[in-house]
Amino acid sequence: MLKELFTLLFLLLYINPVNSQLEDNKFFFVGHAYGSHKVKDQNFDPDLLHFINNQKDKLFNKIVLGGDVVYDCNDDIELDNLKRQLDSHNIKFIIGNHDTCGKMLELANKEFGSLNSYEIIKNTLVLYLNTSVSSDEEVEELYSFIKANIEISSPQNVIIFTHQLIFSKSDFYVRVNSRKYYDYGNKLYDKVYESYINSEIQFHFVAGDIGAFKYTPYSFYDAIDNFSLYGVGIGNLINQKGLLIDFTNDVIVKFIDIKTLKIEPKEKYLRHKVQLYQFPKLILYYIKNYIIYILLPIIIFFTYKINKSLR
Repeated sequence: MLKELFTLLFLLLYINPVNSQLEDNKFFFVGHAYGSHKVKDQNFDPDLLHFINNQKDKLFNKIVLGGDVVYDCNDDIELDNLKRQLDSHNIKFIIGNHDTCGKMLELANKEFGSLNSYEIIKNTLVLYLNTSVSSDEEVEELYSFIKANIEISSPQNVIIFTHQLIFSKSDFYVRVNSRKYYDYGNKLYDKVYESYINSEIQFHFVAGDIGAFKYTPYSFYDAIDNFSLYGVGIGNLINQKGLLIDFTNDVIVKFIDIKTLKIEPKEKYLRHKVQLYQFPKLILYYIKNYIIYILLPIIIFFTYKINKSLR
């Protein structure tokens, strides 16, 4: 009888959801999940869907979507498709600038209990943050949330998942999909930097607001002392990259091509390599968009000269 009781206790502990969470130690992260702006399919990017359906429980057991989960957050068909994906897979998503309507905020609150949440995996504090904010008060709330959870858990590692690359203050550092909400995201990063740079805690900032357009960065990595900075996103119809994050022993981060399944070292996307890649396209972009401001002084000067010579 005693043996049967111990067996029953073991089975109850083994299947308990709390204990099963300990196995969720391999994440897949990607930004801009709806994919290309040109493809209005009201669902996740087709390459992403294929990758998830075929590689879940092989390469990862949890999916983190780094914002811009939907194209139109007032599209009921697209929201229904998202809900089906949430029901089918172990997915956590973060609010991006495309996701800031009432329906998406309500869905996030319903699914995760809050727009900002956390979990602890072994010695790592994992934070999921909504940095699509527009006030200093919200920045203070986010910083307090980060600080309080660090003080409570005393982690060796902290991973901060966001949509915005809050560590990017200029497109010349790393060019992002849009600069919406970045003023406040940058303020949050500055506060975390001032408090924890050179500390014993290893910080990993992981964001998804890149890769939506052709010839712009789609993967990024930089390291500053104990801060590691990552960006990855899809949608450009050429390069389809994501991140695999393994918590089994320590925090191990690798890039993966979701079409070829090729694992790529993060050093391939070091800051200086990305800046070299983006610089000529960025200069051309600024010339194209601000040519009138460049030409106007020249036009005014030659107009003045011509008028003067005709007098």
